[in-house]
Amino acid sequence: MVRNDAFALNEANHLISNQATYNTMSSGPVWGRLCCISIDTNWGKWGRPNVYYDFADFLTYKTQRKTRYRIGSPVFLEEVDNMIRRQHAPILATLLCLAFSSSSQAQLTDSELFRVTVKPRMSIAAPTGTVSQFHDETDNNQNFPLQRWLVVSNHVAGATAVFETTQAFTHTVDSTYKRDASLSLSLVSGSTWNVTTPTATTAYASSDEVVSVAAESTGPGSAAFDLAVSLVEEAFADLAAGDYEMTVVGTLTAN
Repeated sequence: MVRNDAFALNEANHLISNQATYNTMSSGPVWGRLCCISIDTNWGKWGRPNVYYDFADFLTYKTQRKTRYRIGSPVFLEEVDNMIRRQHAPILATLLCLAFSSSSQAQLTDSELFRVTVKPRMSIAAPTGTVSQFHDETDNNQNFPLQRWLVVSNHVAGATAVFETTQAFTHTVDSTYKRDASLSLSLVSGSTWNVTTPTATTAYASSDEVVSVAAESTGPGSAAFDLAVSLVEEAFADLAAGDYEMTVVGTLTAN
């Protein structure tokens, strides 16, 4: 008679030892499913087993001595190995070939990405911290030497550099004494940069002491600027003795 998977599973569920006596009307192996193969057998005069391709587990095995071996026992495994070698080696070989063929063809191309990261860099630098000189005691404007500022920006959209006064030239002891400050900015180098506000002058008499000059870039690039600063003199005779100070603050921002 034909032993199908449900019947074999029912028999396997009643196994309680490594080896048990099996009394039945038929003899020979009873197969469930093994290694992607499902086999329903009807041995002897009824012909060869029917083979189906499936994923499951082998269930039971019977010998001519009507003996059933527990699944996983050494004798059971030996019998299974002999059965597979004799009758199912061609089938398993074909399945393995198909599996390896499918695996080897699963990935025929691949890719690898290479990346170099450039960190943002923005800086503005004054040539020195303090610039000091004596008044020439005339009514002429007091001009300072050109001050070369360096600017660096690698922002993709460029940047803006602003040079701004904090106040007019103011006496450090008596702030009622003042003189206006004049700024002038010129580009020395930097192909992506241009000066947008070239000159500015304070007007302390009208309380306008914070003025600025500026430059802008259209992309990454460094630049050098010459900043000209002057104290705008009115009448030297009315100027109180002492120090007059004014600070320029340079600020760089990304566009």
